Amino acid sequence: MALSKMFVKCRIQKKKELYCAIITYSFYGLYHFDEVTIHETMELATAYLLRERCSGHLSLDVGEIKNIK
Repeated sequence: MALSKMFVKCRIQKKKELYCAIITYSFYGLYHFDEVTIHETMELATAYLLRERCSGHLSLDVGEIKNIK
């Protein structure tokens, strides 16, 4: 990824039975553009966005979650 391509935002839209993962980037702050990918499930679309946003360096700690009141 070039330094001029900056992440702005992302979203997932359901279209019929598919999920569109849409990432908006900015090019030198001059204009915005979207990259769209299609996925079969919400989980796949979410995983794609997490990988793209974290540059492949995502780690999850799935330890025990305690009830906090």
